[in-house]
Amino acid sequence: MVDFSLETQVERQGTPVGVLSVFSTSPKRFAKNYFYAGSMEPVHCIRAEFDYDGARIPFDHSRTPSVEAGVDLVHCDLATEKKLQTVLAEANLSSLRKVYFWIDASDPRKNWKTCVSDRAWLHFMGETVPLL
Repeated sequence: MVDFSLETQVERQGTPVGVLSVFSTSPKRFAKNYFYAGSMEPVHCIRAEFDYDGARIPFDHSRTPSVEAGVDLVHCDLATEKKLQTVLAEANLSSLRKVYFWIDASDPRKNWKTCVSDRAWLHFMGETVPLL
């Protein structure tokens, strides 16, 4: 008897929908770098993605017309993605790694966004999120 697996690849395309995940989490979530945090204050996180019919790709993907998302191949609408990125750029968010300098370059969450202070975070949550 031979073991094998069968994978199928679905090609997705269309108009992307911007998806913004906004949350605060404990620095323990960044276990590899936890000892560098120096604080138990929540880490404010904003993860932006494009949704193509259920397949999600990060906002900062390679800007190629086709991106692999798991077993799916997504044909990107780069012009629409650019418009959505411009709207989010107006919020003037910082890189998570820039604000929480103890998050190193190998962390898969390094490109998430955040605000530079708790005050800016509250403003973003109260004023900007409802506009988006």
